[in-house]
Amino acid sequence: MSDRAPVSVLLPTVEWTRACDQVATQLVEGDELFVIESVGAVG
Repeated sequence: MSDRAPVSVLLPTVEWTRACDQVATQLVEGDELFVIESVGAVG
């Protein structure tokens, strides 16, 4: 268990990438990863 408070990560992306894997491997028990599919600009 880590000595830090749990974190929540919001990760906007168009597809799962190596960067997503890198973020996911840094999370510990209690952390949350929300992957938000971003498919285009609004407007």
